[in-house]
Amino acid sequence: MICDRVSFFKKVNLPNEIDSKYKNVGFSEDEATKLGELLKTYKLEEHFNFASLKYICDLEIYLTDNIMVTLILYLVEKSDYTFLKLFNEKLSEDIFAGNQFKKQIFLSMEQMEALQLTLEDISVYCQTIFEEANDINFYQKLSKFVNDKLFEDIRREFESNPKREMNYLIIFGLQERKALYDFVEEFQGDSFEETLFLIQACFEISKTDKKFSHRISRDKLISKVDRNCKERDLLMGNYLNLLFILLLENDDEVIAEEINKISEEIRESNIESVIYLVYSKNGIIGNECAKCLYSIITQLSEKQIKKLKYPISHIYSLLEDSIFVEFCMPIISIIGIDESDLILSRIEDNPKIILENLLQTTLEMNTHFDVGIKVIKLLYKKKKISSEIFDEYSFLRLLRICHRFEIDADFICNISIDLFLNVSDESIKKELYDYILSSIYDNYFYLLQEKVKYLAKDEPKLNEFNLELIKRNELHEKSRENLDFKPSEKNMNIYYEKEAERNRKINEEAEKQSVFYNLFSRQTILYGNKVQNKHIDDAGNLNLQVNEMKEMSHVMPVPVRFLNDPFFYKTEAAIILEGKLHD
Repeated sequence: MICDRVSFFKKVNLPNEIDSKYKNVGFSEDEATKLGELLKTYKLEEHFNFASLKYICDLEIYLTDNIMVTLILYLVEKSDYTFLKLFNEKLSEDIFAGNQFKKQIFLSMEQMEALQLTLEDISVYCQTIFEEANDINFYQKLSKFVNDKLFEDIRREFESNPKREMNYLIIFGLQERKALYDFVEEFQGDSFEETLFLIQACFEISKTDKKFSHRISRDKLISKVDRNCKERDLLMGNYLNLLFILLLENDDEVIAEEINKISEEIRESNIESVIYLVYSKNGIIGNECAKCLYSIITQLSEKQIKKLKYPISHIYSLLEDSIFVEFCMPIISIIGIDESDLILSRIEDNPKIILENLLQTTLEMNTHFDVGIKVIKLLYKKKKISSEIFDEYSFLRLLRICHRFEIDADFICNISIDLFLNVSDESIKKELYDYILSSIYDNYFYLLQEKVKYLAKDEPKLNEFNLELIKRNELHEKSRENLDFKPSEKNMNIYYEKEAERNRKINEEAEKQSVFYNLFSRQTILYGNKVQNKHIDDAGNLNLQVNEMKEMSHVMPVPVRFLNDPFFYKTEAAIILEGKLHD
């Protein structure tokens, strides 16, 4: 019966001396049962090689680390595979599964009572990790198998010929021996490989000691980094991560200035790495960090912005109030407005912190004022703000700007009525009244009329307004009955026939000039409200089925006069831009 690793080795007929070579580990009841099933299903005691292990892993997805380690140890004993050879094999095309297998190999190595690695072995491991795994945790695991004597050999080799694939092994090896600080202090190299090592070493140290990394960065790195080196992207990507991790802790203008110097030509992948780095810290960033991060976010493509929208929103939603007010509009301009967005959620929770800045941005039409209008509309619709919080001397200008730049009939009509009801100054009220009747009504006459009619039942202030709109509507209806404004049915038919003939000739001429004219036979598409289907049943009879086509429609108010009178639309814009409050 299988109960531990030794009993499994006996079951698969490994010699007894193997028992002392590896640590014995017990199996849970489920693991023991699973190993018994694997033995029976795949006949492991008869033939077992890497292909067998790969086949089992493809079919058996949920094998525990304990089972996988046991199978790996069995494979090492059963075949000519070594841990190093297995580490270089690809168990799966899936990156996650491949990396998981490499971790299990390290777990298997830990089960050996005595493991002897050579300098050549370590070099091959590091090369494989660098080229395939791309996970620095592997270097940390590998460094635990390196004894002091071997590490000294590795260190001497690195000092004489530094290689990037060995960087993290040296870093973790020195950390374990409490020698990394001294090594970095004394490090004097200026080559690309040496500078890259120094950046990566400072980054690792910064996880526990930012003061030391900050000092080394200012004293050594700023003067060492060559921004025009051949492999600039690799160097700048690592350097940018280090600078931002330091800036998170200390809002240092020198570090910020260094970021600004290198931020103009960095790749999107490096920017993405920085954003996730800052996001992972889940803390409040300072003003300098917010500025630097914003400067690189502006370089992202729309596709990347869409991908990184949530972490960007999360980072800036945590800012202190004064910094949040400065950056919320610019960031929303980049990532777009989404009601579930974290920045907008913070604004909704406490609109007072941004209201003054929001109104100033909108009324003075500063940068991002168009976003300001949308935010005001969103807050207004959700009843987070009302017209009472606006300065009534700004009522007309605010209404003009919203009317001109936000095509939303419901919002425009609602805020028009709301502003009219809450104004106390008679001269401003008269201006609003005239503007609503001359401009808002021209665009949204039906909707405005219906809203005023409904509200006037409970609001006496709207009675005069309602009567004026009723009078205008009556005039409008009478004008439709005036034959001077309405062509006869005969004239309309003549017009449609002429128009159809004209279009037919245009289409015929276009067909003759088309390169496909002689390649395909002509077909006429019939239009109607019914569709006919033909099908042959099992008896061979032809059946016809005629179905009535369904109708689907959607209605929305549109700014009628803006669409039909471009001059009026441009005039409105010109008046707003000149800052005038009167027609």
